[in-house]
Amino acid sequence: MASLLQEPLQTPFEYNTGFKIETRLHDALWPSRNIQTTALLDAMAICSQINFLYRNELEKCTSSQIDYGKVTKYFQTKSTILLEKLHTAIQRLPLPQPTTADYLDSTGLGRLYPMASAVSVCRSGDMSVALKAGLKASNDDYFSQMAGINQIISIAHQINSDVINLSNHKYIAHQIALLYQSLVNYNNSLTMLSYKTSIETGFKQIKLTLNSFPEGSIPKLTPDQVQWLLDLTSGLVSILTEFPKDITNEAFDVVKFLQEN
Repeated sequence: MASLLQEPLQTPFEYNTGFKIETRLHDALWPSRNIQTTALLDAMAICSQINFLYRNELEKCTSSQIDYGKVTKYFQTKSTILLEKLHTAIQRLPLPQPTTADYLDSTGLGRLYPMASAVSVCRSGDMSVALKAGLKASNDDYFSQMAGINQIISIAHQINSDVINLSNHKYIAHQIALLYQSLVNYNNSLTMLSYKTSIETGFKQIKLTLNSFPEGSIPKLTPDQVQWLLDLTSGLVSILTEFPKDITNEAFDVVKFLQEN
């Protein structure tokens, strides 16, 4: 009983609203003051989600299930939610507001995301009609291609920074190997051919230089090798951020759409 009458060891501070963290899970990553541009980007993001939903449903359901309209409950629920979000995005446009189908058709999103267009004209109970169409978008590999380009750019940035800022170049050869492996995914690209050839020519000399240092010393590249890596990595970043067509062939439609809008 005596312990209950003692003063508390610590008195908590009152909540300070200044420490409040705002979460913006559904805010646009690419904001715009133009209402039409905002609506277009929002609609594009939602159409992309519908495309993924469509493809996943095709992989899960057998042909007989689709023929008899036995789509999963998840597909029906999720597609209805996404279509409602799409309708809300279009409602931000000035009057007279187009229907969802008309908007997708007039903006070109219907051609870019045929699955989303097919789903948008079906009622929630008739989603199997859209799935029966067996549609395939020309930009199905957009995200995988963008991920590959981002990987090359990230490694190039890291090498570029490390050869300048680090005194120990021990792991540079490993980083160059990772960069080369990322470029191998674009064997059919003439744009990447010169960079791959350059790495094949210079990599052995880089390894020889780094392995020539006795144990316990700090391996360091020569000034010429540093400059070669700076030119190589900066050139890669520069050309990839221009989205050359022979690299972004699968993603070109989306890239072109974004550039035009």
